[in-house]
Amino acid sequence: MPPKRKTAASAAQKIARLVKSEPVKEKTPEITEDVTIKEGEEDVKSPSVETTTAPTKRKHEDDNDDATSSAPKSGLADRLAKLKELKRRRATEVEQGNRRDRNLEFQRTKENPKFEEKNEKKKLEALKLLEKQEAKDAGEDYERKQFWKYSAESAASWEKKMEKKARAANNGFTGKFMITLKNIDV
Repeated sequence: MPPKRKTAASAAQKIARLVKSEPVKEKTPEITEDVTIKEGEEDVKSPSVETTTAPTKRKHEDDNDDATSSAPKSGLADRLAKLKELKRRRATEVEQGNRRDRNLEFQRTKENPKFEEKNEKKKLEALKLLEKQEAKDAGEDYERKQFWKYSAESAASWEKKMEKKARAANNGFTGKFMITLKNIDV
C-alpha cells in the first residue's frame, strides 16, 4: 500500500504546532558596570554593554492563543495564494507559448517549402533573358559575350568532357548483355 499523501492542511497544522512550542530568543542589551576610558588628559566614563539572550515572543504573536493560531495560518494562506498566483502565471505563459508555436506551425504548413527556390530560379532566368535582350538591342552577340567569362583552359577541358560524353552515349539499341559490359568498363 502506498504511503499516505501529505496535504497542505496537515503541513499547516505542523507549522502551527512548531510555532507555539518554540519561543524566539532575542538578544537584549544589559548595562552592567561603568568603565573609565582615558582620552588625552580627560577621563570619560561610558557604560559597557553586555548582551544576553532572553526568551521573547515573536512580533506577530500576542498573549492571546487565538491570535497565535491565526497568524501562522494567515502567513501560510499568503504563501499559498502566492504559490497559486505563480502557478497561474506559469500556466498562462505556457499556453501563450503553445499558441504561438501552433500558429507558426500552421503558417509553415500553408507555405510551399520550395517556393523560394522556384522564385530564385525564375529570377535567374529573367536576368538571363534581360541580358540577352540588352545584348540584342546593343547589336552584340550574347553567346560570345558569355564566352568572355571563361578562360581558354576551362573551355578546352569543357570540350574534352563533352567529347567523352558523346562517345559514351548510347547511340542505338543494345541488349542487356551490352549494357552490363558498358557498366563494367572493360
